[in-house]
Amino acid sequence: MIVPMSRIYVVIRKGDQDRLLKKMGEMGLLHVEAVNPHEAMPDEAILQDISDLDRAIQILAPIPPPADGEKVDQAPMETVLEVIETHADMREKQARLKELYRETEQLTLWGDVRISDLRALQEAGVETRFFSVPQAQMDQLAAECVEIVDVLADDHLLVAVVDRTGSLNLPEGVKPIQLPPRDRPSIRTEASRIDSDIKKGAERLALLATQKEILKNEREKLSANMAYEVTERSGLLMADLFAIQGWMPTEKAKRVASRLWDHQIPAGVRIRDAQEGELPPTLIRYPTWTRPIKGLFDLLGTLPGYREVDLSPFFMIALPLFAAMLIGDAGYGCLLALAGVCFYRKIAQAGGREKAQLLIIFGIVTFVWGVLTANYFGITPETLAQAAGFVTVAAGGVSEVNYSALWSSDGVYARAAQFMRAAAPLWRPESRGVPLPHYQGVPHHRMPASGDGPFPTVFGPVSRSAGLCGSRLDGGAGGYPDIDLASRFHWC
Repeated sequence: MIVPMSRIYVVIRKGDQDRLLKKMGEMGLLHVEAVNPHEAMPDEAILQDISDLDRAIQILAPIPPPADGEKVDQAPMETVLEVIETHADMREKQARLKELYRETEQLTLWGDVRISDLRALQEAGVETRFFSVPQAQMDQLAAECVEIVDVLADDHLLVAVVDRTGSLNLPEGVKPIQLPPRDRPSIRTEASRIDSDIKKGAERLALLATQKEILKNEREKLSANMAYEVTERSGLLMADLFAIQGWMPTEKAKRVASRLWDHQIPAGVRIRDAQEGELPPTLIRYPTWTRPIKGLFDLLGTLPGYREVDLSPFFMIALPLFAAMLIGDAGYGCLLALAGVCFYRKIAQAGGREKAQLLIIFGIVTFVWGVLTANYFGITPETLAQAAGFVTVAAGGVSEVNYSALWSSDGVYARAAQFMRAAAPLWRPESRGVPLPHYQGVPHHRMPASGDGPFPTVFGPVSRSAGLCGSRLDGGAGGYPDIDLASRFHWC
């Protein structure tokens, strides 16, 4: 239910300010309204520190600490700055690695040639030049040294030429190719250094991950200090007095003055009910049996207004029932309930125990609905009747289940169907034909035996036993023919 709220005004001596705020928090002052909203603002520095803490905690969350138990001894905010800087540096280096990889792919044509070696040859008087030469004109290219380096596109060749005579004549269509600004060996050297830096950064982050709990505690501490500071600035500070206003549950507000006096805090207290047009904060006190639905409301971020109706009892009844009707299967309901029980602790730690309880309730209600409607992993009395052969063909070729024969038989499938029916008061017989597998040239009431008609022998000889595959089951008291389940399930 939505708890009735009262507006409360408290005036005390200026010296009792800190004690009042602490005690009001303990008594459940739900919401403080600022006398001057422009002054009730947190410091930008605290907001930035909290934001940095959130960022550092997010970065360290998936990183496991080192197994050797080594820890870092430094202030929490120093750890935060180092985590953020290290992470940013690693991202820049990873982006640089991708660029180097693309450069390496573009230089595949040049192999592992070092530009420094070519320049050393040039300084020694041996200048190596590179050309794109059509294959048809290779015979026309004459020089002191001609070497084919690689095959280019459009029937061209990459050719290295050395000519110290200065009389090199290039055929028509030959184009010079400039050396790249960098070679692959130098790029690999830089990539290796960057990769080493990234590994060192990852190791440092793993070491800083030992501070995760310390950082979380520091964030809670800063958040509490910020809330206290905002609350303090929300009041009215005068020369000798301090006044504060806000909303409190009515049942607690009536005892505020006496409890303050019990703690030696003289105070003037005024209490009044919410007036028309005011919007007090909403405090919901869930009955014990509806508390699991809080998990869904928290997930959706749904909270009714103060003057609206609390629909949690309605949802606690209707939603599990609606989910059970949608799923409609006792087997899946059992799996949901077992998942909630087996993983209760993990779900409770991740999202609250209400979510774990709600999953169990959904599973239980779905299981009950599946039992009441005789559905277990899609197996119904009609499914068992088809497997046992209690089927007749009505006028028009529509197949129907012979329920009277099914209920009077003592076969395995018939007994299972009778048990499902006894526990399912909401189950009703199928009013329309039951679909059966289609066999070309074989009537629906007669299943093909092994090797019968156009079907090849697949399972070989069959025996008269209670097994499913490769066996026959007696049709029961209705006088129906034996059914070859091996062929029936193979060809369906």
